[in-house]
Amino acid sequence: MVPVQVICLLPDDRESCRVRGILKTFPLFCARDILLTGDSVAQVRKARADLFLLNDRINGQESFALIEEAEWPGEVIIVSRDPALGVKAFEKGAAGFLIHPVTPEKMALALWRAYERLWFRGRTETY
Repeated sequence: MVPVQVICLLPDDRESCRVRGILKTFPLFCARDILLTGDSVAQVRKARADLFLLNDRINGQESFALIEEAEWPGEVIIVSRDPALGVKAFEKGAAGFLIHPVTPEKMALALWRAYERLWFRGRTETY
C-alpha cells in the first residue's frame, strides 16, 4: 500500500497538536505541516498531498472560501470547535468534519472516508 500524504494546516495550539499526534498513530498516513504565510492559496496549490487537515479558519479567512478558491488538489477534512459548521463542510465537498476535542475513533472514521474517496477517485480516473 502506498502511504497517503497528509498536510496539516492547523494552528499551533494545544488541541491542534493533539490532533496531529493522533494522526501520526495511523501508519498509512504520512503527515507533515506547512505554515501558511502571505498567499495561502498559492501555497496550497503547490503542495503535493492527497489529504489536507484544515482548521475552520486559516489566516483569519474561512477555510471554506479557500477550498472554493484553490480547487484543492486532494481531499479535505475540516477540524473545528463549532459543530454548526459540519453541514457546511460537507456541502463544500469535505471528506470529513471533526469537532474538538478529537478522539482517535473520530479521526479513524474521517480518515477512512477520505481514504475511500481517494481510492475510488483514483480507480475511476483510470477507466
